Amino acid sequence: MKNLTLKALLAGDYKIEHAENCSCTFDWQINGDSIEDNCDGNECWEGKILYVGGEMIAENIRYNGRNMLTDKISENDIPDEIWDEMRMSDMVEQGESPNNDTHEANRRDTLIDWLEELTAEGYRLMRDNERGFVNEFTVILVSPGSEKEEIGDTWEDLGIEEWADEYLYCGDAATQDYSSYRVI
Repeated sequence: MKNLTLKALLAGDYKIEHAENCSCTFDWQINGDSIEDNCDGNECWEGKILYVGGEMIAENIRYNGRNMLTDKISENDIPDEIWDEMRMSDMVEQGESPNNDTHEANRRDTLIDWLEELTAEGYRLMRDNERGFVNEFTVILVSPGSEKEEIGDTWEDLGIEEWADEYLYCGDAATQDYSSYRVI
């Protein structure tokens, strides 16, 4: 079996696929003037899996490195070029999350659920555009007991999903994020 696997690797008869998982839970809360997601989870990962003949042979997991998933061959049997194809950068580019897409989707979904509960209790979701730039704004969670004078005349009401997206905004590859949030 070792020879067949090595022969397939050398012939280029393999597949590398991206894989990720997130079993994190989030417990969103207001703590004074902060919003906390209280993420709890340790099975959140992202990596690339090497397959030969439909069988998982090895993985390279971001922040954890290489692991063999079979005893047919060793790590040293896999050519460096294949390990290079499986490499996951530990560098986070501007506008990217250090977490995998599934984690970020779970985080967003739980934030939306929490915001739905808050708006049912009378909270308002608002945005202050400050200087009018797309990347410079403040999203504001306005509690039901807030005084009218605390609410800015130019603030606009946002929908739940829009507020969640603005709260989670972190810029993009070309645009620096200057957003923030407030709780009043």
